[in-house]
Amino acid sequence: MVKEKIKDIAGLAEGVFKTLQEKGEQLPIKQILEAIADTVGGQVLDTAGFRREVELKVRRLDHFKGELPQYKTPGSSGMDVRARIDEPMTVKPGERVLIPTGLSMEVSLGYEVQARPRSGLALKKGLTLLNTPGTIDSDYRGEIQIILINLGNEEVKIEDGERIAQLVICPVVTGRVTLAKKLDNTQRGEGGFGSTGVN
Repeated sequence: MVKEKIKDIAGLAEGVFKTLQEKGEQLPIKQILEAIADTVGGQVLDTAGFRREVELKVRRLDHFKGELPQYKTPGSSGMDVRARIDEPMTVKPGERVLIPTGLSMEVSLGYEVQARPRSGLALKKGLTLLNTPGTIDSDYRGEIQIILINLGNEEVKIEDGERIAQLVICPVVTGRVTLAKKLDNTQRGEGGFGSTGVN
């Protein structure tokens, strides 16, 4: 897998340098590598274990206290974010609540931050995110708030500082909308819900 990734990056690098040479243009090596990394899925090889880091600027609002979002293990995809509430909140079965975090953030254009449920809360307490994954756009500067819903059969108490969700940074591909009079035919055609079977 690693060898294949290296070959991909090497091939793309060769193509990029060739194109720049033909055009007589020059780009900083860091910018070239970042463009290549985006092309192969948002990852670039580094000495930290084949992971790419994207800067996430976090601002502590006036009512914030406690720990900043953090990864619990080197292999974690999501960083835990905590509730910032003045007093414990009780969530009844079927009830949805909006939990503030006391944080705002900024991620680079071309990325989004996704808010996702924590598996432990979902399994043990029935708490999940109502709009999962919740998208935090790169140009949003307001407070990060988490929409929780209790799908369990019992009331759940949320404490200040409790880990309520995880945040995952994901690359974003934008679409170029074009008007078409006809779409290519496929085997499925207009088959919708359940058209391929239920088993």
